[in-house]
Amino acid sequence: MAIAATKLLANTLKILIQDPVEGFTVELVDESNLFEWKVYIEGPKDTLYEGGVFQLLMKFPPDYPMSPPDLRFVSDFWHPNVYKDTGVVCISILHPPGEDEMSGESAAERWLPTQTVSTIILSVISLLSAPNFSSPANVDASVEWRNSADFFKKKIQRLVEKANKEKPSHIVIPHPDTNPEERAKQIAKMKEMNKPITDDDDFMQHEDAHSEQSESEASQEEESDSEGKHSASSEDKKKSKEKSSHNKKNSKKKTQKKKSGRSSKSQSKETNIKKGKEEIEPQVTADSGNRKRKKKNCAIM
Repeated sequence: MAIAATKLLANTLKILIQDPVEGFTVELVDESNLFEWKVYIEGPKDTLYEGGVFQLLMKFPPDYPMSPPDLRFVSDFWHPNVYKDTGVVCISILHPPGEDEMSGESAAERWLPTQTVSTIILSVISLLSAPNFSSPANVDASVEWRNSADFFKKKIQRLVEKANKEKPSHIVIPHPDTNPEERAKQIAKMKEMNKPITDDDDFMQHEDAHSEQSESEASQEEESDSEGKHSASSEDKKKSKEKSSHNKKNSKKKTQKKKSGRSSKSQSKETNIKKGKEEIEPQVTADSGNRKRKKKNCAIM
């Protein structure tokens, strides 16, 4: 639970610093401890506490926000709903969750995890304007408020002066709702935070330049591809012509070889035929001579 509480408190502190709330500011007591905060609240206008900046200490439990924080005044304070000995603020939203038969408070009136630091502090500021006299934590202050208004007022004025002397010099209470200058700054800040990224002139100029550069590069690539294709086409045509010419030459050579082969074959045939005739003719003449001899021999018998 402590890890979840740490993350929630860190995020809450960051938001309160970046987007301050009217009438109070916060800081860490120790930078290494997110569970103890120093709270500075300004006395509301048109109240006895007006003009004073009072210090409070807020301690968060490990299981926050399931359990409420402890809140008490560090500055000397006098109020019907603040314990005079401890400075603990007595309001129902800081009481543990669930119903309480002794106090008569319902669960809805007591602590709920939906409460935040801002809602707690704003409830305290509201309490300075309108105390709850039905269940006072400081009975003496409650009696003085109602029965001795002048005496009560003088006491509060002394406490306001003392609190302002004890206020650290770096503490400035924000007024984004009532101070026109602070309000204008806050509105401008909110507009800047919510400003669409496409409305940024520098961004648009950068995008336009990037787009033009991309288009130029794309055009150059297309021209390069076109020239490459054209040169490749010319080279292909040239190679095709050379190949065709080469094929024609080879075809002519083959034709000439075939013709020369045919002529040599025909000459060879003629030579063979002549040789055959020459060989046949002696044989014929020899055979005819032998026949004549045979006739002469028969006749002698």
